[in-house]
Amino acid sequence: SPFFTLNKQQKEIIDRILSKDGNYLIEGGAGTGKTVLLTNLAAKIYEKYDGKKKIAVVVKSNWKKNGEKIFKNYGIEEVTVDTWNKIILNQKKYDYILVDEAHRLPYKYGGGQMAPDFKGLSNEKYSLKSLEKLGKSLILFYDEKQAIRPSDTPVDYFQEYFKNKKFQKFSLGTQFRISVNDKNKKYTADDYLKGIKYVLQLSEDNSFDKEVFNNSNKDSYFGLVDSIADLFKYIERMDNLIQDSQNRVIAGYAREWKSKTDPTQYDWVEGEKAWKWNSTNEDWMNTENSRKEIGSIHAVQGIDINCVGLIIGKDLIYRDGKVLVDSNEYFDKFGKPKKINTEIADLNDLVKNIYYVLATRGIDGIRIYIEDEELRNHFTKTLKLF
Repeated sequence: SPFFTLNKQQKEIIDRILSKDGNYLIEGGAGTGKTVLLTNLAAKIYEKYDGKKKIAVVVKSNWKKNGEKIFKNYGIEEVTVDTWNKIILNQKKYDYILVDEAHRLPYKYGGGQMAPDFKGLSNEKYSLKSLEKLGKSLILFYDEKQAIRPSDTPVDYFQEYFKNKKFQKFSLGTQFRISVNDKNKKYTADDYLKGIKYVLQLSEDNSFDKEVFNNSNKDSYFGLVDSIADLFKYIERMDNLIQDSQNRVIAGYAREWKSKTDPTQYDWVEGEKAWKWNSTNEDWMNTENSRKEIGSIHAVQGIDINCVGLIIGKDLIYRDGKVLVDSNEYFDKFGKPKKINTEIADLNDLVKNIYYVLATRGIDGIRIYIEDEELRNHFTKTLKLF
C-alpha cells in the first residue's frame, strides 16, 4: 500500500470524530484513502480511551486478514475485525462500529442471494439497521460508484438513512492510490480517473487531459494490449522492474467459474493458453498461485495492486453510442437483478461500476485488453488513443 502518512484533511476528520461522538459518513472515490483513514481512526479511538471502548471494524472477507495484521502491528488485538454478517450473528454490542466498503452492505431484495446474506438478514431487511442496533456510534466509509451487486443496499435508501440518522458527512477528494509519474508529463491521477469514468459513461465530465492515455512509452501508466497473454507478459515484466511489487491480472465476471467445482477445468482459454479464476477470495493476492490466476472483482475490491492487467470481457459492449451490458456474457449468478429483462438498466450500472473498480486498482500502471471490438473502438476514439 502507498499509504504511509495521513494528509491534513484526514487528520482533521479524525480530530473531529474524536471530539464528538455520533454517526459519521466518510465519502470518497476509489483510492482516496478511506481504508487507511478507517484503520488510523480505529487506532486513535482505542488510544483515546485506553482500550476501554469496544470497537468493531466491518470489512469484506477478502481484506479480513490484512485488517487483523494492521491492528496487530499497531499493538492492538482487542479491536474486532470481521465481516458484516459475523458481527450481526454474534450480537455483541460495541461503542463504535466502523464499516469499510459500506456501499457493499446487503439488504433482503428478494432475488438470488448468497447463504451468508440470508443468515445475517434473518431479522432485518437491511444489514445497516442490524448494525445500528449493535453500535452506539456508526462510522461508514462509502462510495456509491462501487456498488456491484443488486443485493447491495440502494443509494436512495442510504441517502434517506443518512438524513434521518443525522450523519455528519465528510468528503475525501485527494487521490492517493494511483501514482501517475510518467516522465516529463503534467497530467495526473485525477485525469486518469475522470477519463475512465467518462469512457465508461459513468460521468459526463470530459475535463481531463487525454495525454494520460496516449503516452507511447512502454513504461507509461496506461496502455491497451491485444490479448490476455499480453497482460501476463506485462505483469511479469513489472515483477522484474519494480522490486517487491504485487502485480496481477484481473477481470470482469465474463466467464463461467468452471474450476470452482472441477479443478481440472480452466475458465479462460486463449489459443493454446489457459488460466483459472482466483482459487480463493480471501487474501488472494498473497496466495502462491495468484500470479498465474485471474482475479475477480470479489477478490480485489478494496485492494491495492502495483500493476494491473485488466480484461474487459464481452459482458461490456458498445452499441449505438452507449456502453451496455450483455447479460448473456455476465456470469455472476448473484450479480443479476431478479427480473433481468425489466431491470437491465440497473445491471448496466452495476457492471460499469465493476469495471470502474477494477480499472482503479493499479498503483503504478495498468494495461487493458478489451474483448468487444466496438467497445475497444469507443475507447480508442473517446480517449484519442494512438
